Parts: sequence; structure tokens; C-alpha cells
Amino acid sequence: MLTENSVKKRADCSQIILFIIDRHWQDLCEKIQNEIIASMASLIVHEDSLVQTWAFLCIGAILGSDATKSTDVVWLPIWRQAIHRTNVLGVGRAAAHVAHVILAKQRLPLQDTSIDIEAFASNLMVQGPTSPFDSTCAFLCQCLRISDQDMRLYRMSLPDKVIIWLLRNLDVSGMDTRNQLPQHTVADILTLLEEICSLSKPSNIYVSHILPDCAITDTLTERHRTAEHRAFLLKTHLPPFHPPEHNTSKHITTAAQSSFRDMLSGSNDREKKVSDLLITSMDHLLAELTLVDGVSNVTLEKLRRTVDLAVLSLYWESLLVCNGIRDTKVVIEKACDLIARITPSLNPSKMKPEEVALILAGLEPLVSDGDMGRLDDPWDIVSGPGPSSGIKRDILVKLMKNHKSSVKSAALARREIQCRIWRNAHVSSIPCHHAISLIA
Repeated sequence: MLTENSVKKRADCSQIILFIIDRHWQDLCEKIQNEIIASMASLIVHEDSLVQTWAFLCIGAILGSDATKSTDVVWLPIWRQAIHRTNVLGVGRAAAHVAHVILAKQRLPLQDTSIDIEAFASNLMVQGPTSPFDSTCAFLCQCLRISDQDMRLYRMSLPDKVIIWLLRNLDVSGMDTRNQLPQHTVADILTLLEEICSLSKPSNIYVSHILPDCAITDTLTERHRTAEHRAFLLKTHLPPFHPPEHNTSKHITTAAQSSFRDMLSGSNDREKKVSDLLITSMDHLLAELTLVDGVSNVTLEKLRRTVDLAVLSLYWESLLVCNGIRDTKVVIEKACDLIARITPSLNPSKMKPEEVALILAGLEPLVSDGDMGRLDDPWDIVSGPGPSSGIKRDILVKLMKNHKSSVKSAALARREIQCRIWRNAHVSSIPCHHAISLIA
């Protein structure tokens, strides 16, 4: 029988090893790498869930590193342990992360993973993961992509099974007693819905994360901002120059605005199921907000989950329109009703600044495209080419294009969805402009 001190010691040592893997894995020789992998592989079957979680995280970091020198390690047992523990409470999030990395990095051939994915899919509605964690959503997205390439998985109708599983596990009201936020974001759920319905045009939704106010956060933020300067001063390394990419998103957006307005097709069965899922979830929240005496008695976490569900619903219906599919007015109306219910509670004079920031961060995807400058953005160590740089005019025209055009393309795609959200008559009529103005 392991004592509490021994379990804590193992967990602490695993955290230290995770730090070494993250920072210095490429500096380790193949022998030491293999020893670490073998040690972590033995801990994923440990009887304590905390030790298992940190062992899975270490293995996930090893799998995600391109500097792994080991060639004789068999990843198949680790894969099977991970996929079988995705439904274990307390371990499922870390296990799903490892399974996702194995599929994303293609550490195993498709024929080895498809058999286990088939067994996982057949038991998804009965013994599936306990919650749509961020790693669980990413793992299911990878399984959906693989199901399009495998005939046996395709015949199982995995997207329909995932919709039913999500309907049972997208808990927006049952966590109120624990006073904590779910371990997923709007972007995680929306990306999973995109994969379920095989939408050709993704949302690229921007979701920011509020970092804790502590000395560690300030230190890491400062190191992130000055990373290029330290690399140049200490190692004389300059950041690589990324060649410009042709950006056609603006022209596509303009064409889409003129064509989608006149030609919208009806939604298929899966898209209707997703809309019904959102309606059912919003009905639960609306019923709870009606029973309580105003939203002042609702916890802060419930308010944030309400905002997230409303933003998810608005983004989903606008995303359908951007893909040429007719939206569902009931979903938009209920999302607007949710935001209208909680808007009166957003009173900065009665709430702490961190509480206001938590609620407004949920509304940020409605107005932010992710392309705005932040105080913690890295400093540029090399200035871009300009008119006085002496470069020839024809070369300068190419270099003057923003080398972050892919980022701008995603920002333009977000702007298109946001424009469609705010042009809706129901959204324009709800009294949430006070809350939105607080963000700006």
C-alpha cells in the first residue's frame, strides 16, 4: 500500500520530468530518453490517478516533441492504455491528450489505430468520456477525420454518435454546486461541431485566456516578450523571416456576402441535430434563470457558462450561413434571450474587476478578431523593410506584405462571422451593447 507521501513524491518528480522534457528534451541522449519513456509508461498503470495524470502529460510532451530520438519504443501499448482510459474520471483528460497527440503526430500506422477507434466508437454512447474536455474534443476531431478515410469507421456513422454523446455530456447546469468552470472553451466545442458536420469553412474563433495575477505569470510574460532579444544577445540568433503569403480572404468574403445572401441551402440532419442540441441546452439555462430571483443569485461560474453557450450558439448559426446553409432563428432568439437576461448583472460598481473580466472574456469573441496588439506580444528585434531601406521597388512590394498573412486571413474570417452575427435583427435588438462597450 502506497502512502500519501510516496504518491505525492512520485507526482512531484513527474512534474520535474515534464519540465525537463519541455525545455531540454532535445539535449538528452537516446539512452536517457528511452529510460524516461519506460519509466513514464510504467506509471500510466499506477493505482493513483494523480500519478497517472502526470505520467500521461509527460508522455504527451514526449510524443509532441520532434526531437525524440527513440526508434525502438513501441507506442502501441501506450496508445491502447490512453484510449481505454479516456472515460476514467480524473485521468480521462490527460489520457485523451496522449491519444490525440499520437493521432496528430501519426506515431502509429492507421491500421493499428483504426481498430481501437472502432471499439471506442462502438462504446461511445455507453462508456464514452465523462466530459467534453479540451483534449477530448481534439481527440474526437482526429477520430472524425480518420473515419472519413476508413470505410469501416465511416459505416459506423461516428458523427451521429458524437452528437448524441455531446448532448448527454455538455453539462451547462449540473456543475453549479461545484462552482467551477468547465475544462473546455467555446473554440473546443465549436471545432468539434465543425468536424461533425464537415463544414468546409472553419470559424477560427478567437478565445482569450485570463492568466492568474501572480509573480510567475509576470515573469513568464516578460520572458515571452523579450525572447528574441535574449536569443540575439546571448546566442546571436535572429528570428527566421517568413515569406509572404497571398491573401485572398478579403475577396472571398466580399463574394460570399453577395452570394450567400441570395442562395442558402437547407440544413441536413446532422446540422439540425446540432441546432437542437444548442436549443435543449439553452432551454435548461433559461428555465434555471427564470426560477431564481434575478440573476444576482446565480454564481459567477453559471453566468460565464451562460455567456459561453450563447456565444457558441450565435457563432454556430452564423458559421452555417458563411458555409451557405440556412440558419435556425430559434437558436439565435434563445441566445439573445440568454445574453439579455444576464446583461443587467454586469455592473462593474458591484463586482470585482476579476469577476467583470471573467464575464467579458466570454463576450470577447463577438467583437475581437485576435489581430489586435497586446501588451504581452513579443517585441520585434528586426524592423521590417521600408521605403528607406535601399531595397529595389519590385522586391520591396513583395516584402512589404505582412508575413503574418495567415493570421490576418483568420482574422478576416472571424470578422465575416462577426458581421453576420451583428447584422442579425435579433442580435441588434438585445440590450447587450452596454456589456460589449465595456470590452472596447
